[in-house]
Amino acid sequence: MKWYNHLYYSICKTSNIRKIYDEVVSKNTKNKNKVLWFDNYYMQNIMYIKLLLSSEKYHIFFVHESKLRAIMSQNMIDKLINHLVSFYILKPSLESCLIDTNVATGENKDSGYAIHLLKKYLHKMNQKYKHFYILKFDASKYFYRIDHDVLKELLKKKIKDKKALKIVFDIIDSTDSEYINEKIKKIILAYQTKNVQNMDATCNVLLYEEGKGLPIGNMTSQLLAVFYLNELDHYINEELGIKYYIRYMDDGILIHHSKSYLKRCLSDIKKTISG
Repeated sequence: MKWYNHLYYSICKTSNIRKIYDEVVSKNTKNKNKVLWFDNYYMQNIMYIKLLLSSEKYHIFFVHESKLRAIMSQNMIDKLINHLVSFYILKPSLESCLIDTNVATGENKDSGYAIHLLKKYLHKMNQKYKHFYILKFDASKYFYRIDHDVLKELLKKKIKDKKALKIVFDIIDSTDSEYINEKIKKIILAYQTKNVQNMDATCNVLLYEEGKGLPIGNMTSQLLAVFYLNELDHYINEELGIKYYIRYMDDGILIHHSKSYLKRCLSDIKKTISG
């Protein structure tokens, strides 16, 4: 097993802080007023982050996709720290252990790649079998139900640097802050007051249980959520022997010629996810 040490030093280097801001954060921040503020005090902010590297605070708002979701938006300082942790701690230590068909993050890994794999697998199955079956699973309320303690133990298997682990753990534990749920409650109430006809939409918005969940909307959460079910991915591939398997965050697809075997796989997957 490969251990990763001396990771924390990387996020404290001035050159790395500037690199992530210049090449990633400033270019991908939609609120240009935030970028303008940061740029006006560029070196002061860079040096402040170098000295700070501390806890996060979030601005929470709702977005409409297929359902109403509470998204956590960071200020520029916290966003930059989050990206530093992602690029210099999480990516180097976690991506190498992921299976290729875990397609939610990584270079050239996206929904398009997932569709490419699915078409490829369906074509192969059509050539081999007259009949075959597809099992699709998803982990309900996935981001809200990720167990902090379980995730931390998984991370300890990959990261040896104690300072790196501490800042990652602080980000994970940020959903335990009282102001998170208080802010969500206030926004739910305000939303219901202004949108009486759509009050039922807020029933999909959950509060965070203590010791559970990741902030929705930041890069570290995406990487951690992808990694959280990594052992399940390997179990499906290596123990269950499913050759054609794809996972996109909390959605998985298994393809096999035996319907009864896929039912057994589903039972095992349910036990793994719930356990």
